Amino acid sequence: MEHPETLTLMNSLARTLCLIGDIDSSRDLLIALSKTLDQTRGKADQHSLRARSNLAGVLRVLGDLPSAQDLLQEVLSSQLDFLGSEHPDTLRTMAALGELLHARGKFSEARRILESVVLAQLKILGAEHEDRTASMNNLSLVLFEEGKFEEAHGILANVLEAQLHRLGTEHPDTLRSTKNIATVLVASRDPKITLRILGNILRKQVNSLGLSNQETTLTAWNFVLQLRRLGDQCTMGALKREFLDWLLCASNSSLTERQLTIRSLLPLLSTRTKTVGRNSLCPCESGAKFKVCCGKLS
Repeated sequence: MEHPETLTLMNSLARTLCLIGDIDSSRDLLIALSKTLDQTRGKADQHSLRARSNLAGVLRVLGDLPSAQDLLQEVLSSQLDFLGSEHPDTLRTMAALGELLHARGKFSEARRILESVVLAQLKILGAEHEDRTASMNNLSLVLFEEGKFEEAHGILANVLEAQLHRLGTEHPDTLRSTKNIATVLVASRDPKITLRILGNILRKQVNSLGLSNQETTLTAWNFVLQLRRLGDQCTMGALKREFLDWLLCASNSSLTERQLTIRSLLPLLSTRTKTVGRNSLCPCESGAKFKVCCGKLS
C-alpha cells in the first residue's frame, strides 16, 4: 500500500468515486488512507497532504463546510512549512480555501487569499495557466458578491482574453466566463457602468474575434442600446463620436468591415430617425458624402 504509485491510484480512485456520485465511499476511502499515511509517513508527506486535501473537497460536497475549512487550513499550514508559499500544491490549496470561504459567505477573507494566489500564480505559472484563470474566475465571483462590479468585470475580461487565445470560443470555460460577464452586466443596474463594461468587452472581442464576428456585432448593438438608456444627449453624442473614432481605427479590419459595422449601428446611433440624402455628409462622420461612403453599401 505504501508504494507511491499505489497511493496515487488510491487518491485518484477516491476522486473518481466522488465524481460519479459515490460520495460516502470516497469519503471512507480517503479517511482510511489519511490515517494510514499519517501513521506511516507523517502528516507532512505529499501523499498524506493530497489525501487530506481531497477529503476536504468531499466534505464540502457533503455540506460540512466548517470541517472542510479546518482540514484545508491544516493542509495549508504543513505545505507552507515544507513546500513554501509559491509551490503549485500550496497555491492550489490556497485557491481551494478561498473558494470555500466564498461559499461560507466570508467574502473579505476569500478575496485576500485569492488576490495573493492570483499574483503568485502569475509569477510561477504564467498569465494563461488554467489554475490561474480558475482562481481569477473565483476572485471575480467574490468581487461580484461584494458589489464591486467594475473590478469583477476587469478580471473576467482578462480571463476571457486568455481563454479565447488558449481554448477558443467554443470551450466550456470560455463560455462560462462569457456568462459571468453577462451576469455582472445585468446585476450592475447602472447604465454608465454597463456602458464602460460593454466598451471593454467590445474592444477585447474586436482584437480577438474581429469586427465581422457575430458576438462582436451583438456587443456593439448592446453598446449602442446602452447609449440610448443614458438619456443625456450631450453625453450620448460625445460617446458616439468617441466610439466611432475608435471603431474606425480598430486594427486588423478592412474598410468594408468597418463600414458594414458602422452601417449596422447607424439606426441606433441616431437619437431620432431621419432620411440621409445621397449628397449629404455620411452619418458615420467620415467627412465624405453619403453616396460615396456608407451609401455605397445600400
